[in-house]
Amino acid sequence: MSQIPLSLGEPPAPTLANFVAGENKNAVQSLLNLTQGQYNNRFIYLWGISGSGCSHLLQACADWADCFDDCQSLNDEQQRDAFVQFTQALIEPTRCLIFAGDRPPHQLNLRDDLQSRLTQCLVFEVKPLSEQDLRLALALTIAERGIQASPDLIDYLINRLPRNMGKLRAALDALDRLSLERKKPLNIALAREFLGGDW
Repeated sequence: MSQIPLSLGEPPAPTLANFVAGENKNAVQSLLNLTQGQYNNRFIYLWGISGSGCSHLLQACADWADCFDDCQSLNDEQQRDAFVQFTQALIEPTRCLIFAGDRPPHQLNLRDDLQSRLTQCLVFEVKPLSEQDLRLALALTIAERGIQASPDLIDYLINRLPRNMGKLRAALDALDRLSLERKKPLNIALAREFLGGDW
């Protein structure tokens, strides 16, 4: 097998375009609406388990919205800031706030005034991708990074790693680096060797 060309640059930044929505089309569409100046719902709260994609979506929105991730872990100062930002945004008709956490806003242990504001947001549960959508997301990642991998690598990784896009992308990036270092093709044989380690 010929040598595999590998990506040497930084991974592409998270965007709404490179987020595989799966069952989360309504959440993504609501965020897209804000980028197009449709401000009917300027305050959005996303929640989901680790790896579901909330952080990806927040990073994708960071250039045009004020974003607060891991709301369940905000300290007192961060809670005060989030409340102030929310209050100020109420009188600024084009300002958008996007929040994310690991549970719905009414289940957070936050100061009452902030929690009350968050429950007024448009709330979406960001659901993990199905197996089919995971394959699509990994294929998109491989294409974006300019990696050429054996066709069966995606199924191999999905069947042996947690079905968590963050972990799957991290494993793929690590395999990419290992392939370059070892001057070996990125295939199942290399993945099998790699997964004998900490993964």
